[in-house]
Amino acid sequence: MKLKLFSTILIVIILLSSCISCYTKTPVREEKEADVSLKTTQTEIEETERPDVSLKYSVPYNENLFTISCMSCLTYSDEEFLSYWENQSGKEREEFKKIYPEFFEFFNNPLRKKIKEDLNKIDPKIIEKIKSDPTLKTFNSFWIRLGLMDDTIKLSKDEFLNKYELIREFYEEAEIHNLYLIYEDDYEKELEKYRKILPEKIKAVRDYLRLEEPEENEIIYVPNFIDINFRGFNSRGLDKIYIYTWFDPYYIALTHEYIHPVIEPLFSTYENYKLFNKYKELMKLVRDKDIDTSYNTWTSIVNESLVQSIAFRILFSNDEEKLNFQIGGNEKLGLILVRHFNEKLKEYEKKDIKFKDFLPEMLSTIDIEKEKEEFIRDNK
Repeated sequence: MKLKLFSTILIVIILLSSCISCYTKTPVREEKEADVSLKTTQTEIEETERPDVSLKYSVPYNENLFTISCMSCLTYSDEEFLSYWENQSGKEREEFKKIYPEFFEFFNNPLRKKIKEDLNKIDPKIIEKIKSDPTLKTFNSFWIRLGLMDDTIKLSKDEFLNKYELIREFYEEAEIHNLYLIYEDDYEKELEKYRKILPEKIKAVRDYLRLEEPEENEIIYVPNFIDINFRGFNSRGLDKIYIYTWFDPYYIALTHEYIHPVIEPLFSTYENYKLFNKYKELMKLVRDKDIDTSYNTWTSIVNESLVQSIAFRILFSNDEEKLNFQIGGNEKLGLILVRHFNEKLKEYEKKDIKFKDFLPEMLSTIDIEKEKEEFIRDNK
């Protein structure tokens, strides 16, 4: 039983580190005027050697986001999860701590610990009231969670709290406003490194894919500092890309979520769709093994395998230990083509070719028998 629980915890950690998520285009709609009280840093990067380094972006922080982060942190506590992970012995745990030490530094971030200490002083009756409300469970649904995150940024505080009654009750009864004011400045300091790193990570993706055109959309990046169980999401407005992630010290989540909207137009063409669907029988392996994955269609398996592989090559191509750990972990989660795409991307990196022109080769050279053998071997 303990071994099974430990394996489950390992998979959750890999999920967090990889930020496996779904991509969706939200319906085109007119966006409301931005809340004037919303704090953002809007920066226009000067052109250097390439035209596409000019980027409009912001890393906003507001009371809406702080409120739902506090609420989630209280109702889905991570203490037991982390203490179990820290206290267990085992090769996989030690390997993870050795390869990714900054994850554990983040778990114990002094500011995060102080906020959590204050949250734990909230009247337990308020927390129990929130936990017992059936509305809370709906917030875990992907589509509702994505809409919730969009609303934290696009709506004013009054609009947001009026729309979500459960959150408004928590905000008022737990006196979250006072807590928000206490940590407002410290939280802003934590965000500064993300404001500095964002253009670099966006440029790294565009350079890797060899995109010549500039990024025309404004990037709105919203990292969630308090809730470590938060996953990654992205959506699109008329001229904006919204990215929501937990505070990932290796920027896997940020890189992953930005890749999704960039390659989606390439991935979903009719020609490429026909190519990867020739290997649809591989999906049966994942289903027969009853792998608990968020991706239950062949299209999503291929898409996620591709996005993950690109992110890993960008971030860890010079660190085989991290790269192999991520590939192995994602294969266990059912992303059966991660290793194939990683090997093909090594070829791509040596060629003088754009990614869009190389993608058909990546999708048409999948060896079904080899993938079956590797999957069965790795999932015994």
